[in-house]
Parts: sequence; structure tokens; C-alpha cells
Amino acid sequence: MNKDGMPTMSSTILHPLSSSPEPLKIVLDTTFTSSDNIFLYHKTINRKIYDDARRRTHLDLIPGSTSKDDIFDVLLYNERNEITECSISNIAVEFFDNNKPFWKTPEIRCAGLLSGVMRSYLIEIGDVTPGEGRKIKCFNSVRKEYQVVLVDKTMPQIVRAPHI
Repeated sequence: MNKDGMPTMSSTILHPLSSSPEPLKIVLDTTFTSSDNIFLYHKTINRKIYDDARRRTHLDLIPGSTSKDDIFDVLLYNERNEITECSISNIAVEFFDNNKPFWKTPEIRCAGLLSGVMRSYLIEIGDVTPGEGRKIKCFNSVRKEYQVVLVDKTMPQIVRAPHI
């Protein structure tokens, strides 16, 4: 709504995801995001937390566009070094139990993240459960699910996020 209480609408071009079978690259934020920030728990137009994370990691502010380094998104973490979410998606991490893979997503009560429509749906149907893990996929209700790999922008090798 504008300042007069009238509804307003805006749009952004949604860049298509690569058709490559390779996971999209994400980078760890350069600083933690405080889990007590109320805007982490409610879907609003206030994207400052996410836009600031994209700026710190030199990513375009248009969500979903890739940088010159082919970095797609930034992975946020809280003051306890727990990964929480990316700037445009929720995340899940792969685990194995008796060689059977399953996916866990960070718990809202301790992490500081937006619940997300797709995240809630995947929990409801049993495709992901709240918890910790290793391999990462991202998802939102627009792009659905996609694999990502965490990279260090200054080094070519894959790195691990704190407390995955």
C-alpha cells in the first residue's frame, strides 16, 4: 500500500534458472544475521536483511540473477553459526540414515528464518523435516526446488557452512 492506503503493485523480471544439471552456486554471507530480528519471521516487503546480505557478497539485488562469478544467491546464518536460509529461498540439507537419503530444513524456533510456503508444504508432505545435514537444496514457491553448492568466492574449492 502507498502512504494514502491505496494498494500498489510491482514486478521484477524472473530470470530463468540454468538448464545445466550442475548445482547453482551460493556463497556464505560475510556476517551473521541476528535471529531476534522480527522481519525474519514474517513475510513483508521489508527485504533489507536479504538485500544487505546480497550487497555484502556483491550480488545483484535482482533476486535470482547470477553475478559475474556465477554466484546465484547468498546463504545466511545466525549468531550461533546455524545456517538459516538464502536471500530468496529456504534451504534443506541432505542426511543419510542406513544409506537412505532424507532432507532436513532449519528449525524456525531457533534459527531465525521465514517459514516459506514451499518449505511448509515440503514439511507437510514429508519431503523435508526440521534439522541439520550436508548436501543443500533451495526452494521457494516460484522456482520450486533446485540444488545448490556452497562455494567460497575467493577460493575455487567447495566449503562447508558453519554447523551444517
